[in-house]
Amino acid sequence: MSRTTFELSMNTKSVDEVLQIIKKILKPEGYNEKIVDGEMVWVKGDGVLTKMQCLTTVFTETSVFIQGWTKDAILGEMALGKIKLNIPRKNLEALIDDIKSSLC
Repeated sequence: MSRTTFELSMNTKSVDEVLQIIKKILKPEGYNEKIVDGEMVWVKGDGVLTKMQCLTTVFTETSVFIQGWTKDAILGEMALGKIKLNIPRKNLEALIDDIKSSLC
């Protein structure tokens, strides 16, 4: 797996509050929650006709890890920032920046 991971300190102890912020940012952009390879992930695209853009979270007691990556049928998972001209990656990076700004 090749993913880009960001660790953010949580200003709240409420995981649900963080998840609501993420949902508020991703849902209007066309992302939906779905299980991909046994993992609950926010996804946009199908990975065949359009590059799948994926985001997931992992929580600890004081922080949240946000993982972002793209996935397609030919190349599989790719971390963000590998190819700067890739529009889906740039769009997902911008959304992660919005999430980071909202959580800090």
